[in-house]
Amino acid sequence: MRAFTEFSDPALLTERAIDQLKELKGDPFFLTVFFSAAHFPYSAPDPFYKRFSSPKYEGAFRYQKPPLSAPPTSNRDIVQIRSLYDGAVAATDQAVARLLTSLDEQGLKQNTIVVLLADHGENLYDEPGRGMGHGDHLLGGAADHVPWIFVDPVDRFQPHDVTGLVRDVDLAPTLSKLLHVQMPNADGVDLSPLLRGEKNSLDLDAFAETEFWFTESGPGFEPDQRLPYPAVTGATDLADDGDIFLRPELQDTIVTAKHRAIRTEDYKLTYRPTRHGVDYQLFDRKRDPKELHDLASEKPAVVTELRRKLEAWMTADGHTVIHNGFAVPK
Repeated sequence: MRAFTEFSDPALLTERAIDQLKELKGDPFFLTVFFSAAHFPYSAPDPFYKRFSSPKYEGAFRYQKPPLSAPPTSNRDIVQIRSLYDGAVAATDQAVARLLTSLDEQGLKQNTIVVLLADHGENLYDEPGRGMGHGDHLLGGAADHVPWIFVDPVDRFQPHDVTGLVRDVDLAPTLSKLLHVQMPNADGVDLSPLLRGEKNSLDLDAFAETEFWFTESGPGFEPDQRLPYPAVTGATDLADDGDIFLRPELQDTIVTAKHRAIRTEDYKLTYRPTRHGVDYQLFDRKRDPKELHDLASEKPAVVTELRRKLEAWMTADGHTVIHNGFAVPK
């Protein structure tokens, strides 16, 4: 229950993390503190849930925005939902500050690497037709743009921004390098040259895919824009031990229906399987950061190059093949 976003008070999570640090009594540690208040339904604790919202708002989203609730019907609703999100971020910000203060109080600040990283961004009705949330589609950059702050008091990198493309799969190789720990082969690379300021880009390619969909359609994923399968209540079942699992007869369909994308410094190519075939869209990330203008028909050579890389990534697991343009399980 403590992992539910509705009950994840950032302050309580921080206190549990601090208690664990005290129990370690100075032993080496790797601690993951997963703040999920900013995940929908954006149910930040008091007083943060109302810090940015209007006290006059009395609509359906006064306290939270459940993922399966009806969509907003007015601009006031959208403003309120964004205010709830801002409040959740503010609550998390205060909790992180408390955790960092505790590191200092326990004498751990000078030999503890601190990484602030998110697992995804969020659509918040920023663009028409893209809705709210993440994982349902790969349109735009809101859902795959995340913060990454790296503080290393041992190596003492000079503070600076990195504008080059990096991926969350690069975290483990980077930490391993800094800690002089040997690790097995990984999908990511060591970002130390960027941290040291020796380079500002490693010319990396980033890959993404959608998750398991909770609903059958919505903004950015209408019925003609995806391969259909039942919503969460129809695609899952309950085991005798209370565990929730995907129905086995739907697993191949769910994997085949995933949207995928490759992102480079300059372009983003999206792969979207539908009942009418596979749809590819190409966007110029530098000139069109909101990804509003599809250039696939204008730049076929770029599409061909990125499609080759994307298909190689999709089939690299050894369990997927390309059949009639679709990435399907073997």
